[in-house]
Amino acid sequence: MAEALATLSLAANCLQVIDFGTRVFTTAWRIYTEASILDEFAVLQQSASSLKELITTFEEQSSGSDGGLKNIVSRCHSVVDRFLKTLSSLRISEDEGNPGSESAPDSRKHRRRRDALCRAFKAMWKKKDIEEQQDAVSHIRELLVIHLLVAIRYVRHLPRLVSQ
Repeated sequence: MAEALATLSLAANCLQVIDFGTRVFTTAWRIYTEASILDEFAVLQQSASSLKELITTFEEQSSGSDGGLKNIVSRCHSVVDRFLKTLSSLRISEDEGNPGSESAPDSRKHRRRRDALCRAFKAMWKKKDIEEQQDAVSHIRELLVIHLLVAIRYVRHLPRLVSQ
């Protein structure tokens, strides 16, 4: 009975290794052929970049806003910067040429393949970290929205408070 369980355990471990390997190699192929970050991370990077631009614009325009909002904005800025840094570590630089061009030297192609494989492994390795950072960005975004809604409501009711 123990041998049967050991055999089943070994078979399950082999299947896990095969599954992980196929996910890494398909991710590496996608990175190599598209010469960019993965599609699912591209949307996250675009969203985080636009949020960073909005926060930078907000910081420039709000010189006299309250401390709570400034605290949320600074936290948001640091979380988004860390998130963008993590996502940009999964890129293959575009200046390395077209991966499919036959005029590229063989050493460059081999380096790109190796880089794609390393970045695919990093993507699989950092997937949980990226998800946690995505949750942190979403949480900060929600705090910012709530704080802005409270500020808008306060400004809306300010004339009534002044007239009383």
